[in-house]
Amino acid sequence: MKTTGLPLAEPMGDPAGCGPQIIEKAWRAKDESALPVFFAIADPLVFPSDLPLRIIESPEQADPVFADALPVLKLDLHGVDALQTGVPQAQYAPAILESIQRATELALENAIAGLVTSPISKSVLYQAGFTFPGHTEFIAHLCAQQRKAPVDPVMMLVGGGLRVALATIHVPLMRVLDHLTADRLKTVIEVTDHALRRDFGLRSPTIALTGLNPHAGEQGSIGYEERDLINPVAQPLRASGITVSDARLMTPPRNGHARPRA
Repeated sequence: MKTTGLPLAEPMGDPAGCGPQIIEKAWRAKDESALPVFFAIADPLVFPSDLPLRIIESPEQADPVFADALPVLKLDLHGVDALQTGVPQAQYAPAILESIQRATELALENAIAGLVTSPISKSVLYQAGFTFPGHTEFIAHLCAQQRKAPVDPVMMLVGGGLRVALATIHVPLMRVLDHLTADRLKTVIEVTDHALRRDFGLRSPTIALTGLNPHAGEQGSIGYEERDLINPVAQPLRASGITVSDARLMTPPRNGHARPRA
C-alpha cells in the first residue's frame, strides 16, 4: 500500500484484550520489520511499565520520538486505577469508542496515513448502548456524520498477495440475499477498483467475481443468482473501463465433476 509520510494511528481496542499487547509488540519489532511510524490512542495504563512511552499532543509529534519510545496520544480510562487483563468490563466502553472516534477524526482531517484497529469486545460495547455490528459500520457512521451524506463501506481482506472485497458485512448467512443487491455489488466493485488503483498502486487491477452458490449455481440446479443478479452488474462496469470477470457458471457435471464453462 502507498504511504504518505504521515503516521498511522492505532486505537487501543479493548484495554483488557490483546490490543495493547499487539501495539507493544509492533513497536518493539519496528526496526526488524521496517514498520512505518505509528502512535497509540490509549490510556498509558494499558501498557506494561517497562515499555518506553512518550505522550504526544498531535500526530506530527510521533515521528521524532518513534525511534526511542511508543508515541501515545493520551485518553483516560475514567475511574479505572488498575486493569485486569482478560476481563472485559462495560466501564471501558466510553474510552474504547473515544479512541476509535479520535482516530477516525484524524483520518478525515488528513492528519494520519490511516488507522489500524485493535480487537474490541462488542458484547461490552453493547452493554453501553453501542448499536453497530462492528468497527466497519461504526467508522462508516462517523464518516457519514462528517460528510453529512450516507457512506456505504467496503471491507477488504488482504493476505499473501490476495485481496478479497466482501459484498456483505457482518450479516447472518440466512440474510445474505436480503443485502446482496445490484446496487450494493456495483458499489463494491467500483470502490474496490478505485482503492486498488489509489491505495495499492495497481495501474490495471483485475477483479474476479465469485459465485454465491456452490458451483456457481450449477446452471440453475442450485440457484440462478449468478446469472440473474451478479453477472449483469459486471457487464456495464466492463464497458466503463473496469476489468471485472463474471462469476463462472458451471456446466452439468461429467463423470461426477463439474466443469467451468469456457
